[in-house]
Amino acid sequence: MDMLRTFSMMNVVRLMVLGTVWTCAATGVHAEETKSVGTASFCCIYQHKVKTVDLNQQAVTDSTAAMLEVGDNVAKYGDWAAYHGQLPANYDTKNLAGNPWTKDYVTVYQDYPQQGKLTVREGLLPHFYVYEEEPKLVWTPVEGADTVLGHVCSKAVTTYGGRTWTASYAADIPMVYGPWKLTGLPGLILKAESADGIHSFVAQVLYDIDAQAMAWDGTEKDVKVARNKFVTLRNRLKTDKQWPKSASYYVNAEDIRSVVIVKDHNNEGLTPNMSINGISLPMSGGTGHFFQPLETK
Repeated sequence: MDMLRTFSMMNVVRLMVLGTVWTCAATGVHAEETKSVGTASFCCIYQHKVKTVDLNQQAVTDSTAAMLEVGDNVAKYGDWAAYHGQLPANYDTKNLAGNPWTKDYVTVYQDYPQQGKLTVREGLLPHFYVYEEEPKLVWTPVEGADTVLGHVCSKAVTTYGGRTWTASYAADIPMVYGPWKLTGLPGLILKAESADGIHSFVAQVLYDIDAQAMAWDGTEKDVKVARNKFVTLRNRLKTDKQWPKSASYYVNAEDIRSVVIVKDHNNEGLTPNMSINGISLPMSGGTGHFFQPLETK
C-alpha cells in the first residue's frame, strides 16, 4: 500500500495499528523529561476565526481556541486544547463559538531561544516540524481606537508572510506579546485581523496565575527545517484540492506510528476525529473545509 488517499484506506490502517497505539504513547513522549522554556505568571485565551468555504463553495467560519502564556522574558502561544496549566475561575469554554477542542497544531515560543527570535513547532501530517526565525515586524501606528475586554486599545499595522495585519494593543498591559507570531508592540495585543478579513484573533479572557513552567512540547521525532521550506511545503499540501476531501491523501503508510480515534470529548457533542502521530484530522471524509494559510509566503 503506497499511499493513504481515502478514509476507507485509512480505516484499514487504523485496524492494523490501533492495538499498539497505547504502547507507542507510553514509550514515546511520556517517557521523556519535560523541558521548561520559562515561568509563566499571566495567561490570555484567544479565539482564532478563519473564514473559508466548504467543498460546495459555501461560506463557513472555522473557530479554534489558543492559550498565550506570558513570563518575564518569554511567552508561549499554542492550542488551548493542549494546555494543561491553571485555568481562569468560573470560565466555561462553551463561551467560545465553534469547537474549542479543534487544534491549529501551531505552537510559537516568543523571544525564544533569545529576545527577538521565535521558535515555531507545527504539525503537518505525518510529522511535527520545528524552525526558528527572526521576523522583525515593523509596526505603523494608525488612527482609531478599540475596546477589548474593557481595555482601551491603540491600533497599529504590519505586513508579514504575505498578509497585512491590524492589531489592537492595550498599553495598560505592558507586554510585548500577542497571538501567533504577532509581537513587538508596547502593550499586549488583544485583537488582530488580516486585511482580507480571512483571519482574526480576539482575546476572550485575561488572568494571572501562580508561577508555572512553560513546557517545551517538542520531541526527538520532530523534523528541523528552515522556515521558508516548511511554509512552502505546508501551503502546497494543504491548499491541494484533495486536502479538504481527505487530509491524509499524501501520507505514506510506513510513516504512521500511531492512530487514535476520539468519538467525542466528554460527550459534549463535538466533532469526532482521528489522530495520526498526534495530529488529528476530521473523520467526516468529503465534507472538509479549504485551508486558509496564515502565511501565504
